[in-house]
Amino acid sequence: MLSDTQIRGIKPQDRPQKFSDGGGLHLLVKPNGGKYWRYSYRFDGKQNFGIGCLSGHPTCAGEGNAQASASTTC
Repeated sequence: MLSDTQIRGIKPQDRPQKFSDGGGLHLLVKPNGGKYWRYSYRFDGKQNFGIGCLSGHPTCAGEGNAQASASTTC
């Protein structure tokens, strides 16, 4: 399980990175510094991903652009 300290310490690299939190949930860190929670699940035999950035969550606080605001989910 990822702690708040670990998440805050993750720095963006040249390529997207995934950090597993268990049970299909992982943190996707993009090269632009965006941090998104993704959930991997299967439906009807096909793999799907739910993606979102929770408004006000510390991992999303530094994004501050219109695109990040548009992708916010609850």
